[in-house]
Amino acid sequence: MLKITKETKKVPVFDISVNNTHNFFANGALVHNCTEIFLPVKASSEFEHEISVDLDGKAKINSSCDAGEIALCNLSSINVMKWVELTHEEKVKMVDNLLRASDNLLYLQYYPVAEGEISNHYRRPIGIGISNYANYLASMECKYTDERAKQLTHELSEDVTFYVLEGSVRLAKERGAYHYFKDSNWAKGKLPMDLYKMKDVDGYNYPLLHDWDLLRNDIMAYGVRFSYHFAIAPTASSGVAINATEGVEPTKRLFQMKEGTYTLPQLAPNLAKNRMWYQNAFDIPNTTINVLASIRQKFWDQGQSVSHYYKETDSAYRVTMDIIHAEFVGLKSLYYLQPMKAGDIESCESCSS
Repeated sequence: MLKITKETKKVPVFDISVNNTHNFFANGALVHNCTEIFLPVKASSEFEHEISVDLDGKAKINSSCDAGEIALCNLSSINVMKWVELTHEEKVKMVDNLLRASDNLLYLQYYPVAEGEISNHYRRPIGIGISNYANYLASMECKYTDERAKQLTHELSEDVTFYVLEGSVRLAKERGAYHYFKDSNWAKGKLPMDLYKMKDVDGYNYPLLHDWDLLRNDIMAYGVRFSYHFAIAPTASSGVAINATEGVEPTKRLFQMKEGTYTLPQLAPNLAKNRMWYQNAFDIPNTTINVLASIRQKFWDQGQSVSHYYKETDSAYRVTMDIIHAEFVGLKSLYYLQPMKAGDIESCESCSS
C-alpha cells in the first residue's frame, strides 16, 4: 500500500452483496461471495439468428448460441463428531448414501437456466465439507493452538477424503465416470495431495493412514463420478439445527443468540465437559487458523470458508500480513474479516461454564 486518499466524489464500488445476483464480473473474472467453491464458468455467446413464420403468420426469431457454463453449489457437510464414532463399514455405507443422494440431485433438481444444467450434468461437481470441528478438537481435549491440533486435523481430513474418493470410484463403476474425466488430473493419477503447496514442510505433514496407492490405481482404472468432491461451507444455519459449531471456525462466544429465520439461544456443544478446551476465536492467532486450514487443504480439491478474527481492526498492516501468510501456506481463499463486537465478550463467566 503506497497511499490512501479520501475521495469526496462518488466512485463505483464492486460489492459482492449486490441484491439478487450476489456476483459480478471484474476484469473478466467472476466474483461472488461463495469462497469455498472453485468451479469453471463460461459465458454463453450468441452467434446465430433465424427468422421463421408460424401458421398464424406471426414472425419469430430463433437464436442459437455456443453454450456456456454456470457453476452451481451442490454442498453437504459431515458432522465430524458423528463421523469419528463410525466403524469402517458404517463409514462406507454413510458415504455411499451421501454420494448417491448427491448424484441423484444433479439429475432431479430444477434448472432455471440451461447453462447450470450443462455444468452439473457434464462436470458433476459436489462439495462435501465438515462441520463441528471446534467441538471435535475440544472433545479430543485439544485447543486450536496446541501442536496436537495439526495431527488431529491431518488424520481427520485424510480419513474423510479417502472414504469419499473411494465411494466416488464405486459409483463410477456403477454409473460411469463424469464426462471430462479422461482429460483430468484424476485420470493422470494426480490427487489433491500431489498438488499440495506445502507438501515438503515439516509440521504440515504426518504419516498417511490409508492405502493411497491402491486408491490412485483404482481412480485411473475406473474413474471418479464427480469432477470435484470437497468444499468446506460455513454451516452457520445448519449447525444450529444439529447443535454443532460452525464449519471449521472457532467459537466466538460459548453462549450466544443465533440469528436467522428464527433467533435461538445456543451453547457451545459439550460445554460442561470441554469448557477448558474451547478457545475464543479472538484469542487464536490468525496464522494458527491459516496453518490448520492449510493442512486440511492437502486433501481438499476446492476451498474452505475460513475467517480471520481481530479484537481491534486498527492495523491494515496486520490484516495484510495475515492474508499474505494465508496465501503463503496454500489457502485458496478467505471468508470474512471478523471484528470483535460488544456481544462477543462473555458478560458472565458462570453463564457459560
